[in-house]
Amino acid sequence: MATRRFHSAFVMAGALAANVGCSDSSRPSGSGSGSGGTVIVPPGGGNGGSGGQPAPTDDGAAGQSGSGGQVMISDAGDDTAGGPAPTPDGSRTDGGSGVTDPGTMGDGDFMIAAPFQRAPEYTVAAGIKRGQIVSFTMNGADSKVYPGAYMRKAAVYVPADYVSGTEIPFMVAQDGLQYGYLSDIVPILDNYIAAGTLPAMAVVAADPSNSRSVEYDTVSDTFTRFVETELLPEAKKQVMTQAQLDLNLTSDPEGRSSYGGSSGGSCAMVMGWFGNYHRILTISGSFRPLQTSVMYPMGAAEFQNRLIAGTPIKPLRVFLEAGSMDMPGWKVANDQVDAALAAKGYHRRYVFAQGAGHTDGGAIHQFMPETLLWLWRGYPINK
Repeated sequence: MATRRFHSAFVMAGALAANVGCSDSSRPSGSGSGSGGTVIVPPGGGNGGSGGQPAPTDDGAAGQSGSGGQVMISDAGDDTAGGPAPTPDGSRTDGGSGVTDPGTMGDGDFMIAAPFQRAPEYTVAAGIKRGQIVSFTMNGADSKVYPGAYMRKAAVYVPADYVSGTEIPFMVAQDGLQYGYLSDIVPILDNYIAAGTLPAMAVVAADPSNSRSVEYDTVSDTFTRFVETELLPEAKKQVMTQAQLDLNLTSDPEGRSSYGGSSGGSCAMVMGWFGNYHRILTISGSFRPLQTSVMYPMGAAEFQNRLIAGTPIKPLRVFLEAGSMDMPGWKVANDQVDAALAAKGYHRRYVFAQGAGHTDGGAIHQFMPETLLWLWRGYPINK
């Protein structure tokens, strides 16, 4: 198989830009070690193991991390399967509605290896205007979807120079504050939005209630209903109150993304499957039978067991990641979801992180910039 070598996440990010897409324990800090190296990854991502991980509680514990390494990328696949004929860059339109498919650049299976390198995009360049963070708390006693005696922390990232009332794409981040999923992307967004390589977008981040697994691991539209009827309206209210801005979050599914790690990752997939979110970012996704039901007896493992194969293809872009030292069963589950998506013809990108543990902070800080560029491919950028 032919390969393309990129010597860092930064170089890969530039290439994509030129074509412009858990458990209840805390995540690791990214300070571990590894052997480095460059590896070709075949479909399925290679073999992983428990790596001496502690026994999981609920959906498991956080893993190891590193600080450097290179990336070797397999061919992204062909552009000939189904639909209208592609243009020379691999993109195609549907011939009717005007929706543009950006082609398969960046699709496929990838490997990175510890020690991982923190991407330069995490340092906001001098002179770059930074977006603002509006923080707030939601009282569980006020919730109709998840009523209870708890307080839910939440926050909204509003990009710099946002014009009040302008329609804007956005991401919803599970575990956004307590596990750092908001801070994992804010500096990248500041840099890339200013450079015009990503569209200006908002991020609505929230922590779970005291029933995290019930919220995130249940295969249904319940969490999406909470987001639509409670989280997003409160986010807009708080931005108006605290920043005097009318945050006009788009209703276009192409401009909506869901993002998270572990159970928050499988939750992102559920939001894409049952809701109007087309851009899905999962890290060590819990595609496991953690919350089962009569309709979905294998819980989120139904994705690889029957949902993807047995359902007409949905207009989703799906990013997956798992580590060789992930929790037992998690890496295999992500292999299986990736294989099911590939067989069905989805746009999907799977990063296998050799030497990384569950929701590994070191690996995230290497692959996240190029991941965001891939995730938002095809979405218009208004400079």
